[in-house]
Amino acid sequence: MSMLLPLLALLVATLPATAEMNQVVWHRALVSQAQLDAATMSESFQVSDEILCAALANNSPRCHLLTYEGTTCVLYDVAVDSLDAAPDATTPCRTRHRNVCFVDGVPVSHGTKVEQECFTALCWNRAVIPYYAASTTCDSDFVQDALGCVYLHQVEMTWCDARQHCATLGADLATVSASEFPALQAFLEASASGVQVWVGATFQKWLDGRDVAGEEWGSGEPNGSLDDCVRMKRYNGMYKLYDNGHYTETDPSKKNWLCYTDLTPCPALTDDCFVLACGDMKQQSIRKHDN
Repeated sequence: MSMLLPLLALLVATLPATAEMNQVVWHRALVSQAQLDAATMSESFQVSDEILCAALANNSPRCHLLTYEGTTCVLYDVAVDSLDAAPDATTPCRTRHRNVCFVDGVPVSHGTKVEQECFTALCWNRAVIPYYAASTTCDSDFVQDALGCVYLHQVEMTWCDARQHCATLGADLATVSASEFPALQAFLEASASGVQVWVGATFQKWLDGRDVAGEEWGSGEPNGSLDDCVRMKRYNGMYKLYDNGHYTETDPSKKNWLCYTDLTPCPALTDDCFVLACGDMKQQSIRKHDN
């Protein structure tokens, strides 16, 4: 009886894994052995029921995931999303997380704004996407080109400042698909007068997550640090991408820069309708979240 009372008190404090009364909800999921092996913390207990395992997990702040088999309860600090099972995930588990993004390994709830790569982004359906009020007309400083609606700004800024300024114009630093890259080269050849130009690429990837293709790099590139910001540079009569020189997000080096906006309109446009650029998905409309 003396052992039962503390256990009941623990259960009252934590409630069942399926309850949602301001308690942790433990979602069913699958996890791979590789993910479990990557844990930096795990604790094992012998308990008679999965609900007791969940109660223990509730009281372990570092626990993100639990497994229960037979009478063995194991708590892990591995964070996985219940909606995103790895291809080799076969082990049943329960996780704290559902419909979240992972930013630098930290889970972020759906609808939460985050600062990432000099830009306000939004966690939306497990993807971190840029968050800005997109332009719906190609006017003012923007021009319509084969590349799309673009603005070549010929006042030098750092990569980070350039990206933030693009956002104030309802745009982002120019990001292109592989098929659009020749149009980017042609536009800069015609308009940039040979100067170097920041574009939407860093960490050897375009901002939509696509790896910079080998043929898009200049000769000998990439040869800088992984976190170098990327610019277009004219060499041997052709604009290509260069990352050498350690132009990171916080580096004071300044270049001209190219903004781009997709003019896909927001359906039933209202004051609280924001458009989010989302890689190959182009754009999707959502209601503004003031998180």
